[in-house]
Parts: sequence; structure tokens; C-alpha cells
Amino acid sequence: MIHSLKKTTIVHLFIPAVLLMTSLPASIHSGEFLKRSHRHGEATLPYQLFVPEGYTTAKSYPIVLVLHGAGERGDDTTRHMVNNVTEWCGTIQQSVPAFIVFPQCPHGNQWVDVPWSSGLYNSDTVAISNELATSLSLVDSLMDEFSIDENRQYITGLSMGGFGVWDALIRFPDRFAAAMPVCGGSDPTKAKSISHVPVWAFHGAHDGAINPQGTRQMIQGIRDAGVDVLLTECPDDDCSKRLSGEQLAGEAEKYQCLYTEYPTTGHNAWEQAYQNTVALAWILSHVRNTETHSQYSFANSYAKHEDGNVPAISLRNPLQVDNKPPTNHSTLFDCGGRKVSTPNSWHLTIPPKSGTQ
Repeated sequence: MIHSLKKTTIVHLFIPAVLLMTSLPASIHSGEFLKRSHRHGEATLPYQLFVPEGYTTAKSYPIVLVLHGAGERGDDTTRHMVNNVTEWCGTIQQSVPAFIVFPQCPHGNQWVDVPWSSGLYNSDTVAISNELATSLSLVDSLMDEFSIDENRQYITGLSMGGFGVWDALIRFPDRFAAAMPVCGGSDPTKAKSISHVPVWAFHGAHDGAINPQGTRQMIQGIRDAGVDVLLTECPDDDCSKRLSGEQLAGEAEKYQCLYTEYPTTGHNAWEQAYQNTVALAWILSHVRNTETHSQYSFANSYAKHEDGNVPAISLRNPLQVDNKPPTNHSTLFDCGGRKVSTPNSWHLTIPPKSGTQ
């Protein structure tokens, strides 16, 4: 509780001492997978975390959230590490070191609580699942623990996990820097609301498990919102012009949205998608546009009273000044939106209410 004061109260947000560390605890080794669990509300998810080689708090790293398919559900923290998802921890790490997190959904549960076969659903009629909410909470907790750039959060997933990718984008359109849904389903009525997010989607034309219409309609909706879309397998509707290798890389960088529909592939589009090193690099090349995204979380910071004793407010909630986020942990502002610099901490100046004693 903040007591009434006659004078202006200064709230200091000190950076925890852990941020001053430049190396990992002895129990954590970079370049390896950690097996852990995370609880949020009523849900607890086991997960594996890949820590990038040479991790140091002197740098800020991207993070990729990977959502597996229905066949990999369980609680063994192992069976979901298949279907080429660990390609994110392979050679791409040499050019873009990143944290990769793999939560595991329990048996009988889903990332999105809807039927799969049609590839379509109405997101207004279903709440976010406990499992997807817990996965996003997991990423938040990792941003608190490690030096992770909140403007370089990425999400990908296959099959049931592909549903999760589209659903996370729809519910949190200002969170991710880029997304890679693979053979999932979506709510195309929300395409316009996520059209600012860079997306490279994949599906098999002969998918008998999840109809590709969901992906096709979402991509068309993004195109209808005014975004140029590159169809990598049939550019200009000519499938004889299939793009690959350096040609694909050169064209991909010109587009904000790409769609790869493998003409002879069934449900297992992930086999090719996650081996597409151009796509992985394209995803990791994006940084969230803070001028068009309105919400910002402030990990690794907390508030105290002027006397430094009692926590007063939390900056895990969205905050912005002059419609912009602060650029680092060495900026000071007051409630009038004025900015000055200070070397060690955040400060928020809170004027007393009129008539306080």
C-alpha cells in the first residue's frame, strides 16, 4: 500500500543484481538442453530449453517458442522433441544465437480447444487454452531469468501447434516479431488484425488431417489487407517457377508474408519446413516494430517505495511514455512524459493527489 504523502513520491525501479552477471550459474551450461517445468494458474507444463552457446548477459538474445503436434503430447519432457523442431538449435545458431523453448502439452489437452479437421474455427467462441496461456507465461518467465530481447520473440508450431501459432497471433497481435505456422488451422476473419506481423506459413496441398483451407484463407485475408504475399511454390500462380536456395532467399527478404504449399505433400509439411534454412533465417531476421506495437512488458524490473522497503507497483504491465517504450534501463520519466537520464535505475515520479494530507 502506498501511503498518502504531502510531497511528491519517487518510485525507484532498481535493476536486480543478477543483471550484472555476465555468465550462467554453474548448473546451467550454454549450448545444451535443460529439462524443466513451468506452472501458470492450474496448468503445469514440462519443457525443454535450449540455451545458446556462449550465452552472456552482456548481450540480448532472441527467443523462439515451438509448439508441437498432437502425437507428441505427454509429460515425459522428451517425446515432443521430434519432427525436425530441433533444427532451430542447429546451424542457424551459428549466425543467430537464440533461446529455443519447447513446452509439452499434456495428454488429452490442446493448444487451441477446437476440432482440427476443417482447418477453420471462430476464435470469438473459444477462450485461450490453459496450455497456450501457460506457454506464453513461460516465455515471460524466461525473459525475467535470462537476457532476452522482448522485441525478438518468435513463435512456430506444427499441426496442433500450428493452430496455437495462429491463435497466439490473433489474441496477442502486438507480441511477436514474426511467426511460422506449419500445417495448422486458423480464424481467417482475424487476418486483417495480424496483417502487420511477418508470417511465413507452410502446408501440404494433400493434407488429410487438417484441411489447408484454413491456411489458404488466412493468407488470402492478409493479402486482402494490402500485404504483398509471396507464394514460394507457385510464384505468380506458375508452379514451374518454384523458388529455392539463393533465389528464394533473395526474394523472401522483399516480403512481409510468404506461403509455401507443397503440391505433393500430405500432413507432414514440417519435414520440409523446418529444414528450410532460408525460412528459419527469415523468421529470426525480424525485430518487432515498436512504432506500430502498443504494448510493452518490462522484465527484470520492479518498483519500491522511496525508502526502498515495500514493493509498490509492478512493471510487468504495459507501459509507454510519449507513445514509445523506453529504449533501455537507464531512462527516467515522470508522469508528464518528460525524459531525463540516470545511470542506474528507472524512476517514476508520482505527484500526490489533490487534497492529500
